[in-house]
Amino acid sequence: MNDFIAQHRKLVVVIALLIVGGLIALVIYTGRPQTDTVTPQDTGLDGGNESTPLPITSPLYTVNYATKEDGSTDTSLIEIDAPFGYRNAAVDALYDVNINPAEVRIQFNKYESPFKAYEQ
Repeated sequence: MNDFIAQHRKLVVVIALLIVGGLIALVIYTGRPQTDTVTPQDTGLDGGNESTPLPITSPLYTVNYATKEDGSTDTSLIEIDAPFGYRNAAVDALYDVNINPAEVRIQFNKYESPFKAYEQ
């Protein structure tokens, strides 16, 4: 077997690169948020259209409109449920559905302070 690998080194390298490339593509595809198609004309944030681009779900985070105490949806506030390290990816996913994060209020759930508690 080692003689085959030595004689066909380029073929083995090409096959290994194809396998690694396929695995990378699979990881990237499964990490992408699953969203419905949204027209860029109206994302529903102005209240004029009921079609909304949210929720955005991913194995790493969830982005959705906030829910008021009476159970109705608050389209002026977006909640992001993401552990530390994935909040930026969740905010970037808003751009994919034509929502500018600078123009909406965002509340992060599952927020963990990066600073340790002060111990006396």
